[in-house]
Amino acid sequence: MTNLVLLIMLAVAELPTGVEHQTYNGELRHLDGVYAVSVSFFHADGAYKIKDSKGGIDGRLTVVKWETDHRLLLKWKDKHGEGFLRIVFNKDFTAFRGKWWNPKVGYLQGYWAGRRAS
Repeated sequence: MTNLVLLIMLAVAELPTGVEHQTYNGELRHLDGVYAVSVSFFHADGAYKIKDSKGGIDGRLTVVKWETDHRLLLKWKDKHGEGFLRIVFNKDFTAFRGKWWNPKVGYLQGYWAGRRAS
């Protein structure tokens, strides 16, 4: 009798060295205003904190895939919901600009930008 073992590997899109373990400060634009936001990237995920008048919103980011050398699709999740964030980094990964949305809402919800903290 032959034993057959099937291994399934989950490919995780990793962040490049220029982005991994970096923090970016910037702003998040939404229909109801502009908010300061801080984003920290780790190995293949990240976290963010949006500063608002109620103390802030903490969220998580997960890398979905690198679409090009500098364009990244992420999934975001926080207490208000979840959706996607597509960002484009500049050449040296010191800044990014992006758009975010919630597929359940069905339209673009805002813009997100950041610059590497010094």
